[in-house]
Amino acid sequence: MLNFTDFFHPGANRFVEPLGIASGAIVILIIIRSVLLKTLGASARKSTGVFQHSFLLSFKTPSFFWILAIGLYLGIAASDLQPRYAKPIVQSIYVLLALSMTIVFANLAASVFRGLYRNPDGS
Repeated sequence: MLNFTDFFHPGANRFVEPLGIASGAIVILIIIRSVLLKTLGASARKSTGVFQHSFLLSFKTPSFFWILAIGLYLGIAASDLQPRYAKPIVQSIYVLLALSMTIVFANLAASVFRGLYRNPDGS
C-alpha cells in the first residue's frame, strides 16, 4: 500500500519528476494556447471572411488534445518506465492524435460546405 510518506524518500523522485514535467508542460501550453486563440480570434473578428473564424473554431478543441498528448509524452520520456509499460501509453497518445486530427478535418469540411451552400442573404 502506498502511504503519503512514500513520496518523501529518495526513490519517490521517479514518480514526482515525470509528473511535474508533464503537468508543467500542460500548464505552459494551455497558457500559450489561450493567448494564441485570443489573438487569432481578435484578428478573425476584425476580418470580414467567415472562413477565418471557422478555421479557428475547428482547431479549438483538438488543440487541447494536442496539449495533453505533448504533456503525456514528455512525462513518459522523463520517466524510467520500461518500454513494455511505456509502449501502450505512447500508442494511446498516437490514437488521441489521430482522433483529434479527424475532428479537425471534419470541422474544416463542415465549415467549407456550410460556406459553399450559404444563401446569398446570409442564412
